[in-house]
Amino acid sequence: MIMRTNDKRRLAYQWRKQGDTWQSIADRLGYTGQNSAILCAEEHAKNSGLPWPLEFTYIIKQKRAYELREKTRLPWEVIAKKMGYISGSSARRAALKHAKKKGLHWPIKYLTKAEIVHIMETSEGMDRGEIAIELGLKMDTVHRLMSRHRANQNKEKEV
Repeated sequence: MIMRTNDKRRLAYQWRKQGDTWQSIADRLGYTGQNSAILCAEEHAKNSGLPWPLEFTYIIKQKRAYELREKTRLPWEVIAKKMGYISGSSARRAALKHAKKKGLHWPIKYLTKAEIVHIMETSEGMDRGEIAIELGLKMDTVHRLMSRHRANQNKEKEV
């Protein structure tokens, strides 16, 4: 699908406003470098009367990292991958900064792998293959974790 220039400009601006990195925006739009993404967003802002430059987008991204961990309890490595951070530790540091600034609780409880697999299956609608790829696990490990989670759920219901 060929994307029009105006669409690329609008998307570059929106994605940056949501906290995406310039490089990730450039990659998504098919540019070789982040300067092209910056120029697109700037052009959209000027043509649409929107604020430029966009400042503090990293704060939005920190908040999103915190909220994603709070909501899903996914491992930091998975959050980093979803949000364009270099590593799980950089996503964790960003979320921690947000928590400290806003006085939110920290650390966010970690879930077991079995709980994470269950969330990915039920909340995100991922199948076993997708979960295995996302978490870097073998298919039989994902199957075993799903079985373990179901067994734990049944034990809790009996009590």
